[in-house]
Order: sequence, then structure tokens, then C-alpha cells
Amino acid sequence: MKNFKNDSAGGKAVGQKCEGKGSGNGSGTEAGSGDMRGSASGGRNVGQSRGGDRRANAGGRRRTAAKSTVVPGRYVDLTLDAGFKAVFADRSNKALLIGLLNVLLPPEARVKDIVEYLDRETGPDFLDGKSTRMDLVCRGEDSRTFIVEMQRRPENAFFERCVYYGAGVYHTGLLSRETYEDDLKAVYIVGILNYSLPHEDESLWSSDNIVSCYRFIESRTGEVAPDTILCIFAELERFNKSAAECVDDRDALFWLFRHSGVMEELPEELRHSSLAEGVTDACELAGFSADKRILYEKDMVTELDLALQYDYARAEGLAEGKAIGEARGRAEGEAIGEAREKSAIARRMLEDGVPAETVAKYSGLKEDEVRELAKNTQS
Repeated sequence: MKNFKNDSAGGKAVGQKCEGKGSGNGSGTEAGSGDMRGSASGGRNVGQSRGGDRRANAGGRRRTAAKSTVVPGRYVDLTLDAGFKAVFADRSNKALLIGLLNVLLPPEARVKDIVEYLDRETGPDFLDGKSTRMDLVCRGEDSRTFIVEMQRRPENAFFERCVYYGAGVYHTGLLSRETYEDDLKAVYIVGILNYSLPHEDESLWSSDNIVSCYRFIESRTGEVAPDTILCIFAELERFNKSAAECVDDRDALFWLFRHSGVMEELPEELRHSSLAEGVTDACELAGFSADKRILYEKDMVTELDLALQYDYARAEGLAEGKAIGEARGRAEGEAIGEAREKSAIARRMLEDGVPAETVAKYSGLKEDEVRELAKNTQS
């Protein structure tokens, strides 16, 4: 993937910087922007006061979880798969999904409408027979496909997995057409990462520049190829603005991703963003219908179990590594001590005039080692 280039950070003329930044209230979207405070799942109207219902843990029990997880409070944690899907995969929150996509996509790629939600699991006919499951897959009004992933932890080959997902969806699109020229539509893999990726020049990345966009280019001239498969990543760990420092929908949304699981309510400084208010409404557990709450808690149990397994395996690995290190240290120490003892014996024998061949025989050292030791002893 040598020519699969990130063209977001450097501000080069090659392609567009992945800004996708809205202007004004809710302008991160085009069509479908309007007032993002659509009803949260479960039918709670926009006009209802969030302050009037503070059932922080309605219907839920605190679970003993891994250190890296957050116990649900008033709002879902958007960095957890369960919370992310509860908000953005809910079809009644389509305007919020459009808003999310439009603050992350390049300006020329923004979405006007979501016309179809696709099966999140690809079957065994997908590429080489592997089956995969994604957080959210949808199709825009112009038949472009968007794969949206919330990634809480770093993992090996994440970029390669994203390309694999995109290639599979792109391949599926080809199967329904007669030729390659039959207007194949681009596939966008949008990853919201709860960590940061390594980059060659870290000075180009900050709270104002956390979104990267990887696409095909010609390596010598920088010419951008037609959109086929694009990978877009938002690195939340790099976003450190306070609520007062957030100036637009993009900032407000990133702040919510960082704080939704622990906040008591949306800060006053973010109420300028209708997108932030809409997402906040959709995050409130008290607004979930009974069926949605059951599904959410089921997803949470699965996710917490996986987190516990991850932390347990990690702890086991660290303990095993420590034990191996200690064993190796002891073995190395014993070997060094034994070597020093052999050298001391050989040195005393050489000082008594014992031939090198005999010294080697009784000290356990090699003959050339004994001769080298003899030279050092004489000097």
C-alpha cells in the first residue's frame, strides 16, 4: 500500500485535507442538518427537559468491570461499542449519523442522506471465505458506502483490516455490475479511535488536527486517483480541548466522545451546537425504550466480558514475561558467576606453570580462551 497516502495533515495541494468542518450551528451536514436534536431512541421528544429526569442508573446495575471500562452513568459512553451503536446505529437517529460523517469526511464527500442500513456481518463468500462483523454499515443517497467503526483499543494490523473491509465491500459492488466502468461507488472506512496513531511528523497533529485521510495517489506527482477505498481516522486521544475551547460541531462532537460516559449534563459552552445537543439527547439512558435498554445492556455485558478477558490475558502475559525475565536473569547470573570461577581457577593454574592444554582440560575453558587468559596474565 505504498501509494495509499495520508493527505490530511500536511496541507499539501495533493488531494484535500480531511477537514469536513462545519460552519455555524449544525453545518457539519448539508441536507439532513437542520436541528440535530431529533428524538432520542425510545420516543422522548426534543422539548422534554433533560434536567427534569436524572435517573442516572435507571434499570441498570453496576457491574465489576475491567479497569479500562466505564460503569454506565446518566449517558452512554460513546467510546464503547455498545454506546456507539445505541446512538449512531439507531435508525431514528439518522440525522446524527449524517452529522457524524460530515464532520469527518472531506468537504467534497459529505453526505446528504442515508438511504440504506446494510448488514453489519459479511458472509463467508466475502473475499477468501472469512466472515467479518462491523459496527455500522450504511449507504448514502449516491450509493457510496460508509463503514463506521468505533475502536477503543489499539490492535495489530488495524489499518490492514480496514482496507480488507473496504475491499470486500467494493468487491461486492463490482459483482452487481457488468464491467469495471459501470460507475463503481467509493467505499469510506471511518474509524473513531480512542487512541492515537504514530505519524512521521508528530508536530502536524494537535487538537485541531486529529483526523487523517488515506487515499490512493501517484507517488511521484502526488496526483490523486479517483475515489475507490478511503480510510478516515479520528484520533480522540489527541483532542484535549475544554468545553469552553470548542468552537464548532466538530469540536463539540469530539468533546462528547471523550466525556459522554462521565458527564452529568452537556456543558453550557457546547449548547451552540445542535449536533452536540442531539447526540446528548440520544445518549441519555433514561430515554431508551425498554427493548433498546435490554439490547444495550446485552451489548454492554458482552463488551465488558471481552474487556475482562483482554485485561486478564494481558496480566497473564505480563506475569509470564516477568517470570521468564527473572528466570533468564538468574540463569545469566549463574552463567556469569560460573565463567568467572573457571577463569579464576585457570589463572591460578597458569601462574603455577601448568600447561595451557592441561588448564583447559581441568578448568572447563576452551584452549584458545586459556591462551588468551595467559596473555592477559603475563601482561
